[in-house]
Amino acid sequence: MKKFIIVLFLCLTLFSRDFAFEEIKELLIAPADAYWFGTYGFDNPAILTYMNYPDLLFLASTEDTSYKYLKDYGIFFGSRNFGFGYFKSYNRYSEFRLSSSTGTRKFSIGTGFGWNSEGNYLLTIGALLRPNQFISSGLSLHYPFNEKERKIGYFDIGIRPFRNEKITFFGDFTYTDNNDYYWNFGGIIEPLNGIRFSISYGNSYTKEEKVYAGFSLSFGSIGGMYKASFNNKFSDIVNVYGFRIGMQDRTILPMVSRKNYLKLDLYGEVKYQRYKYFDKSKTLLDLIKLINDAKEDNSIVGIVINTSGMNMDIEMIWELREKLKEFKKEGKKVIVYLDNAGIFEYYFASIGDRVIIDPEGILEIKGLATGRTYLKNALDKIGIGVDELRFFKYKSAAESFSRDKMSDADREQRQRMIDVIYNVMKKDICSSRNLKEEEFDRIVNEELIIMSKRAKELNLVDTILRFDKIDDYVKEIEKKKIPMRRFILTKRKPEDNYWGEKPKIAIIYAIGPCAMDEGIRSRKLINDIEWALRNPDVKGIILRVDSPGGDVLASDIIAEGIKKAKGKKPFIISQGLLATSGGYWISMNGDLIVSSPVTLTGSIGVIGVWIYNNGFKEKMGLSVDVVKRGEHSDMGFPFVIPFVDFALPDRGLTPYERGIMEKMIRGYYKEFVTKVSEGRKRNFDEIENIAQGRVWTGLDAKENGLVDHLGGLDDAIRILKERMNIKGEVEIIELPKPESFNLQMFTPKLLDVDDEIMKELKFRSKYNGKPLMMLPIEDIEMIKTLKNGANR
Repeated sequence: MKKFIIVLFLCLTLFSRDFAFEEIKELLIAPADAYWFGTYGFDNPAILTYMNYPDLLFLASTEDTSYKYLKDYGIFFGSRNFGFGYFKSYNRYSEFRLSSSTGTRKFSIGTGFGWNSEGNYLLTIGALLRPNQFISSGLSLHYPFNEKERKIGYFDIGIRPFRNEKITFFGDFTYTDNNDYYWNFGGIIEPLNGIRFSISYGNSYTKEEKVYAGFSLSFGSIGGMYKASFNNKFSDIVNVYGFRIGMQDRTILPMVSRKNYLKLDLYGEVKYQRYKYFDKSKTLLDLIKLINDAKEDNSIVGIVINTSGMNMDIEMIWELREKLKEFKKEGKKVIVYLDNAGIFEYYFASIGDRVIIDPEGILEIKGLATGRTYLKNALDKIGIGVDELRFFKYKSAAESFSRDKMSDADREQRQRMIDVIYNVMKKDICSSRNLKEEEFDRIVNEELIIMSKRAKELNLVDTILRFDKIDDYVKEIEKKKIPMRRFILTKRKPEDNYWGEKPKIAIIYAIGPCAMDEGIRSRKLINDIEWALRNPDVKGIILRVDSPGGDVLASDIIAEGIKKAKGKKPFIISQGLLATSGGYWISMNGDLIVSSPVTLTGSIGVIGVWIYNNGFKEKMGLSVDVVKRGEHSDMGFPFVIPFVDFALPDRGLTPYERGIMEKMIRGYYKEFVTKVSEGRKRNFDEIENIAQGRVWTGLDAKENGLVDHLGGLDDAIRILKERMNIKGEVEIIELPKPESFNLQMFTPKLLDVDDEIMKELKFRSKYNGKPLMMLPIEDIEMIKTLKNGANR
């Protein structure tokens, strides 16, 4: 494109002469600030800020009824913040213009520089103001360097009474320094997408009042236009013709467009945010938007999904499955391919109208299990002591260190967790596959590992097929060949369907353990929350919580930041897979808490654990000596294991020290319950009855009042828009801003050690002895299971 512009410039410069403005303006069916397509700098260069894609426009006029000779013509190119144009008048001059702009959708400014072969130069300065969806106003000044040339001021305005492109009224006024002035007013209607009619009345540079009528047709990235002008005697008719190619415009094509399937490959991990560079990972928000766009795109009649290598947790699976359910309600088909799948992958696939399995694929539908490895006996043997500072029934974070089997309370809450998740999946699978629930239970209990042919016999799948044959399969069920797309064309939506800044909402991610400088990074996260509260363009906030909890201070900083937002802006909490302990602490002050049925939430409780030397040091042949000032100054004084970045306190707690720790933990617990009761507008005893550190599923949390609504991130966005009284589109700002690189990709792994486990172990050792609001470390393995498939 750059080479084309350079060649065009060199060729056309040979024919330049003089300047123009009014003649060029009369080529357009409406002022550029009211009608999308303009001369990209000849009129008002500030309009270039609104261009989201390069566009090339050709305009030409003929006089009277003669179509043999061109009167005026021009070629105009524009892209984001840059424009170039050439204009040729049949009897006087040729002119060039380079233009640029900067600014926002609310206010932008632009400059243009023009020249001709006679050595004359022109400076253009323009501004465009679109404070809301109703008004667009522009002002431009055209200042020639040659004093003999006229200086021109140009003002135009567009008004959309219904805040959309269907009806636009416009007017413009031109004034020159020799006291000439020209005016024009009229309107544009767009009864159908891509079909526009315009009519206006005004006086032209010939001092004659005229009527202007025109229409344009758009076919997406290409379009054409026609405009006629005539005086009150219907003589001196001038015809203008235009053709453009480039930017995506509204189009009449969906009425007659070819039908397509969307092909979606879900291989790899689904994240919340990707790194800026060298990261092609899929994100939850991107997938939600893709399915929503496909649902709204009339040319998309179905979606084919390849789940091979899919890696997402059960909560994300539930959310995307719900979006596909909405997609199907529009009469569109869902086809899902499986190869080797566990129960979670099959749960996702079961939403399909057709479920396909590879000939060598298997299903492992064995149900769900969760448990822990208990270390007490092993720790006793090697000489590491554990003092479990547990004072609440269900807060079992330290059980694996202090016990050799599961407590009754932990067994109760864990059984309920997997029962709820299992029943949610069973109900949905049976509904989608027309199975009886008793039959599904039998399959789980008796079939275990299911080969492809057996899966078809059991009505778990519809077809046995390798994915490379999927196009032929779609052709067979649709009775004709259907093109496959890997993207949605509506991504390139026209920019003029919405004037001004779209209402902004901020989605702020609180992901990982609650800590000051790792995990959710409270020290930085609170700055993002405060920025969103201060920014007048941000109309509402969603905090997406996916955290097992952690440090009380880190949690409370975020909770208090949300509390300050009360009454200022809508603040919705969207809970992912985990919002437990500290993760619930940062949720409790939201205006509304949205959770999926399979989210793990609650766990309102506090626990501590003191892990210390109880003979291990001596068995290693190490010794520690210390001097001290203060009765308890050696509390926590460590012995360091050589060559390993790990240390433990050299002694256990004294009864007095343990009493102080208990008092502190009980105090934090009382504070936790009190703050939840305030945030949820319940009395203390009501919260105390569902607290004691118990983990709840989202389904149960909805029943006991810990969450308000069952849904996913897209539901939280919808609810927020309703509270903001917004019916149209919004712009989403995601915070924190993503990091540039994943540094671990440049660091070779010398040992095959799981990153999450190592991070969690270091986190636990860092907070040894301190009160924590967090899930048990062993539940990280359960979380990994929920992410990667229960049977794999």
